[in-house]
Amino acid sequence: MPTGETAEAKPTPSRPRARKGGDALIRWMLAITLLAPLVAFAGALGSRFGALDLAVGYDLLGLRLVRILAFAGLAAALVAVLLALKRRRSLISALAALILAGGSVGVLSWQEGRLATNAPGDVTSSPADTPPYSRLAQTTRQTAGATTVSGTAAACPGLVSIPSQVAPEKASAALAAAGFNVVGTAPYRAEGYHEGFWYGFAHDAVIRIRPGQTDVRVTARDDRPQGPVACELARRIATELAG
Repeated sequence: MPTGETAEAKPTPSRPRARKGGDALIRWMLAITLLAPLVAFAGALGSRFGALDLAVGYDLLGLRLVRILAFAGLAAALVAVLLALKRRRSLISALAALILAGGSVGVLSWQEGRLATNAPGDVTSSPADTPPYSRLAQTTRQTAGATTVSGTAAACPGLVSIPSQVAPEKASAALAAAGFNVVGTAPYRAEGYHEGFWYGFAHDAVIRIRPGQTDVRVTARDDRPQGPVACELARRIATELAG
């Protein structure tokens, strides 16, 4: 009788493949959480350097698409964490996804909270007698496509006039120290403009110098909601003047 041994068929292992597929899915979830910050940076810097119009970079990408991507990233991160519970070696990637997604949603909520304040874009330390801009400053605003300056500006919490007559040189130095580009100085005024890094939003400022009092005014060049940026810039100038 012929002798011999029948080779025993061994089952093909499927778990490693399943694990690899799960690990790849977690990495995809991590990639999704990166979309919101990447789109936000692209919109902000693209608008800042003129590659994108504000209607695209800010209105479409910054206010709409980033919000959708941020919450999509949060959902993807939660899925990644659930998958990682059975795949310990992918736990770090899942936690990274959760941190990125949570940070994106947190920053988004903070920014939306600032915009929801409906803070005025034209503020002054002297609302009863608003400092006017010079003809040069108004022409510069018009050339930049800014809206027409109103005759009155709103009050700003924590912003008060300086109860003394400062020197024009100190007013110019205060503008520069507050991050403004000085465009004009006269015996009773100093003017400048500030260009923000994100989206390139610009603000004009005038410091009016008169006997016994120095007033500050800051006006946004764009009507889009920017939160209390104008007020923050005006307080920064006043702090430098008082220093």
